[in-house]
Amino acid sequence: MAEQKFNIQNVEQINADLDELKELIDTIDDLFCRVISPIEGDDFSKLSTSKINLCVYELCRDKGKVLSLIDVIRAMLVKNYSNLGNEVNNYYEDKSDVKKDK
Repeated sequence: MAEQKFNIQNVEQINADLDELKELIDTIDDLFCRVISPIEGDDFSKLSTSKINLCVYELCRDKGKVLSLIDVIRAMLVKNYSNLGNEVNNYYEDKSDVKKDK
C-alpha cells in the first residue's frame, strides 16, 4: 500500500487560518465603522467641513494599517488556496491508490 499523502493537520491549519482571516476582516470593518460613525446617518449635503475633514484625516491616518491588514489577508489567502489545492489533490490521489491496490 502506498504512503498516504493527504495530511489532515494541513486542512485543520487552513481552517484555523480562515478563522484568523475572518478576524482580520472584522478588524478592517471595525476601523471603517469607527471612522465613518461621526457622519453616519447625516445628510451628505448638510455635513460640516470639520466632520468631513475629520473623516478624511482618520482615513489618511489609518491607510497604512488597512493596507498592512489587506497585505496579510492576501498572503494568507494565497498560501491557503495553494495548500488546500494540494491537500485536495493528495486526498484524491490516495483514494485512487487505494482502488489500484484492491
